Amino acid sequence: MDRKQLAIFQVVVRHRSISRAAKSLHLSQPAVSKQIASLENHLGVKLFNREPSGMELTSAGETVSRLSNTILKNFEELELSVNHLFTEELTVRIATTSPTSKSLLVPFIASTRSRILDLLIADASEVNALLNRNADLAISTASPPDHLDSLVVANLSVLIQAPAAHPIFSSKSISDADSSISLSAVHNEKIIIPRTGLLPVLSNSITQTGISVIQHQVSSGDIAQALASAENGIAIVTELPRFGLNSKICTIMGKDLTVPLYAAWDPRHFAAPQIKSMAIDFSDWTKDWVARTQEIG
Repeated sequence: MDRKQLAIFQVVVRHRSISRAAKSLHLSQPAVSKQIASLENHLGVKLFNREPSGMELTSAGETVSRLSNTILKNFEELELSVNHLFTEELTVRIATTSPTSKSLLVPFIASTRSRILDLLIADASEVNALLNRNADLAISTASPPDHLDSLVVANLSVLIQAPAAHPIFSSKSISDADSSISLSAVHNEKIIIPRTGLLPVLSNSITQTGISVIQHQVSSGDIAQALASAENGIAIVTELPRFGLNSKICTIMGKDLTVPLYAAWDPRHFAAPQIKSMAIDFSDWTKDWVARTQEIG
């Protein structure tokens, strides 16, 4: 039994198919089947049941899958640790959302000499969980759990967006020159909210102001914008306006409403001090970037 066999086994588990795993690995099907058979012979157990729906793990296979995933992750961490200790080079994988990737992290990578190796894209609710897998740093509006170290990278402005002809923008109390609009302006309106860190902040603000709204929750800010452009409601997001939407900063009781953007990491990570330093560098860069461009996500 070796690392290669365990890695091939994990690919078969993921694809639930010898043929799809072989294609993913650029190997022949017989070569993949041989590695799985060799692993089963070595362990003395059957790892898969061949079902019409695909390759299904046996009870023994589920145990091997869980343990081998940990072993492979430890192999990778060993290599990264040795590489860092003896070459003084650290590469980092960052878990984040698609909007934050496009609006902040990609420009950060392009304009700095950061050692970011890759970005792992996920929904905001799943970003922090990727620290248990392949990510070294998580950046999103989702509040990090207590067992992680974290810092606030930036405070993102909450924006109210709708077509320019929407009644909330035609009020005599609001002019085109105004850069902001009170949250109370959406009273009795249908609002479209992404399920990100914005959701709890906005829900608390709605309760605080006592307004009544019809909420429609969606998976991301760009979907909220698309629906608003199609006149399906008012988008409340942190992304810059798209699709010709009019956009104004949302205020509550005279103050701009903002959402914290967090950087989080595991304090037990072998390179935790270096990851924290990178998070601080990103924080400094982001605050300047947002102040200059309002390119937020």
